[in-house]
Amino acid sequence: MAKLRVRRPPPPAEPEKTTGRPQRARVRARSPVAWLRGALLFLFVLSLAGIGLLLAAYRFGRLAPESETAEQPADPFVSSESGVTAPGPPPPPQEESLLSGVGFDHTQTSAGEKVFRIRAEKSRQDRSGNVELSRVVLDIFRTDGQVYSVTSERATFSEKTWQARLAGSVVLRGWGDLEVEARALELHDEGKVLTSSGDVRFRYPPDLTGRAANLRVDRRNDTVTLGGGVHIHTTENAEEPMRLNCERVVYQRSGALLRAVGEVLLEGETTRLEGHYVTLFLSDDQKEIDTIRARWNVKGRMTSEDVYGGETVVEFQGEFLDMGPENRGMKRIKLDGEGGEVMMKVTDPEGVSRTLTGLYLHGEMRNERLTQVEGVGEPMIIAETLDLDPPYNLRQLCAGRARARFLPSGGVGTIELDRQVELNDRQATLTGGRKATLNIADGLFRIDGRGDTVELLTDRAEVRAKQYTFANRTGLIRAYGGVRAVLAENAVGALSSTPLGQARGPVQVEASEAYWTAVPPTFNFDGDVRAWRGESLLLAEQLRGDEATEELSASGAVRTVWVADEGLANDTAQPREPIEVSAEYLSYLQNKGQLIYNQGVELRQGLRTLNCQELAVDLIDGSQVDQMICTEEVRLVDGATGDRALGDRAVYKLAQETLEIFGEEVQLYDAGNNEMKGRYLVYDLASGTVNMRSNLPDPGEAGAR
Repeated sequence: MAKLRVRRPPPPAEPEKTTGRPQRARVRARSPVAWLRGALLFLFVLSLAGIGLLLAAYRFGRLAPESETAEQPADPFVSSESGVTAPGPPPPPQEESLLSGVGFDHTQTSAGEKVFRIRAEKSRQDRSGNVELSRVVLDIFRTDGQVYSVTSERATFSEKTWQARLAGSVVLRGWGDLEVEARALELHDEGKVLTSSGDVRFRYPPDLTGRAANLRVDRRNDTVTLGGGVHIHTTENAEEPMRLNCERVVYQRSGALLRAVGEVLLEGETTRLEGHYVTLFLSDDQKEIDTIRARWNVKGRMTSEDVYGGETVVEFQGEFLDMGPENRGMKRIKLDGEGGEVMMKVTDPEGVSRTLTGLYLHGEMRNERLTQVEGVGEPMIIAETLDLDPPYNLRQLCAGRARARFLPSGGVGTIELDRQVELNDRQATLTGGRKATLNIADGLFRIDGRGDTVELLTDRAEVRAKQYTFANRTGLIRAYGGVRAVLAENAVGALSSTPLGQARGPVQVEASEAYWTAVPPTFNFDGDVRAWRGESLLLAEQLRGDEATEELSASGAVRTVWVADEGLANDTAQPREPIEVSAEYLSYLQNKGQLIYNQGVELRQGLRTLNCQELAVDLIDGSQVDQMICTEEVRLVDGATGDRALGDRAVYKLAQETLEIFGEEVQLYDAGNNEMKGRYLVYDLASGTVNMRSNLPDPGEAGAR
């Protein structure tokens, strides 16, 4: 905690004359608790001095005979509510002196102990019992041995009314080098109230000074009040600059608390606190600040520096602030909107700001730095922006509850979100999660539906999954726990070169997990992938695509279904059965306009099956099928006729509904296992007729390749 002391450096050597403020080394970040040490010291000293003076005057008054004590009238100079001092009373008329002298020295004692000693160079007493003194020194003795001294040009004291007035260059000393200056001090209300008749100024060398419009010390409730505008600040060359401005300061010694009221501004080199009403609760010995509470339009700012000289700025705003001790050396910070919103903004050295807005914030501090802040809202909103003018919005996070954990350097390390989590990014929107974590260091955002479905929306797709990770730096989004995606019709990209490109409308995809990027636009679906559009279908263990280069690949038990009515070339009006192709691998070669199936290829249409090791699909305009070319270990089986054929290469021409088989030795077997051999076979699929030739067709002949 900040202690009530001001460290005074040893006297420096005689400085050279210079202009401007000298450069100072940066100091570590200081909490609002440390800012108030100088101001609190002033008030503590003033209270002790004032109360001692009151006690001395009160005891002196008690020595007067009871018969001479008159009833104390109401104080016409001081408002008991506002504490503002009105102009002093008119001077009493001059009366004939009963006693006058060159010097005066009187020590008042009680029970054998000295209470005070008053000295003067000149004195005069009139018939009314008023003693007038010139060049006055008043020493006040305390039981702990401390002595406070008040000097003034003149003073008056009334034995009948117990009122006293010290005027003319009034100076209070007695606590180190502290000096308090006033135009006049007045004692009234039977010695219970001491007030000033004008401005009060105070100075604590080497670098603290201040002023107030008036001073009031009330012994009845043990309070000291500075009012009419209070200003406390350090001098230009102070090592730790600080200032406190407010309308009024009230110090209640018996309650161990200090209040600053009215447009309070408390500012240090790295800290700032504003509010309309600020209360400080002190420790039992009143040498440390235990708790700070501020109300009504509270604003604050704290700045810290990392090892590289980078600056992190924390700003906050609300209606109620509570700062105090916590367990294990921690300090708590509570910020309440009291029905409205609270805000905390953290700006890192890179100029990225993260603003937490909600109904309530609770933070913890250690070594004058924030360690974590937890907020509750409906919802709690965390906005990330670049600190520009106007701010550049990066993304926004929402949740029922949020917790920000800070790094030792002062910046935000992680943000944890609970209940109804949402992420609004420039690339995507995530909504519906129960738990989420944002790691600022690696830019990774994780969201978990905890059994519920989380929705992701982009301008190209809608995705549902149980979990997501979002890498902010790379733009990579990953979905887990069962993925269901709907790709917009204008975002099909390379998938338009597969059977899915033959139909219209959005493409729907299911998989165990998926990941994709917006720039460049890529996608990857893994685990039991099922994609469909209309009646067209694509199944695989993995499906990858790059929309920028129009590359596509699928692997692991690939299976596709081509529907004739959805884009297959057809010269007739007769409907054609779907074509189903399965293989181990599938890829799209954009430069050749071909879709390639590899390894264990099987093409099925109705009762016919065509097997080979590679199948190339020639496309027209990148989507419509022209012909399919099957190579390596070609085998045709017609379940309707029982025919079988073997060769090296086969060409399926969809428009003509013919299948051509080529090879050094093409073999044809009918249902009776009768064999026919040649080098070129033409199979008319519509009529079921077969034409076998011993020679390959001429280059210009239809069907030659």
